[in-house]
Amino acid sequence: MRLVFLAMVALAVLGCSHHELTNGRGPAAAPSAFCQMAVAALKETVKTYDAQPYGLEQACVQERAMSSGRIFVDARFGHNWTRVPERECLQDGYVIRFDFDNYERSPSPEVVLLLVDSETPTGWPFNATMEEANWPSKPPGVRALSACGSAFGSLRRTGNVWTATVGRPPKVEGEL
Repeated sequence: MRLVFLAMVALAVLGCSHHELTNGRGPAAAPSAFCQMAVAALKETVKTYDAQPYGLEQACVQERAMSSGRIFVDARFGHNWTRVPERECLQDGYVIRFDFDNYERSPSPEVVLLLVDSETPTGWPFNATMEEANWPSKPPGVRALSACGSAFGSLRRTGNVWTATVGRPPKVEGEL
């Protein structure tokens, strides 16, 4: 009887982990280009300040945007927010949410807000910052002040591999 109970527990755990790994999309579905782009940008952006002085400070992001061991990210693509064919992806410790029509508040107090602009001749410009978990309900143009910093960079694709670079913030005319 005890052996049957242990086997049932093992199967339940295995079933849960399999669902998590496939994200309910069938056997080991490959991440979409949007997921790959977001992960590349996040891996280069969310680091210690020693490793990436122009990024989001990793400990701060983990403290504010993490729940149940995962960092929550709201990613938007294109100047007018392109619809992404998947609702979210789970990869490398990130829950990356794309679906702006069916927004759900994250379980974390804040999220990483990753905005990837439309493609240019030099790549896909992006910026990342921290935002309150209820940011879509705010009036347009109202944003939180990010305690973890802000990052600006560019994504490029070589074959099937996306790489991100993060650099100094763009200079704004009239900046002090």
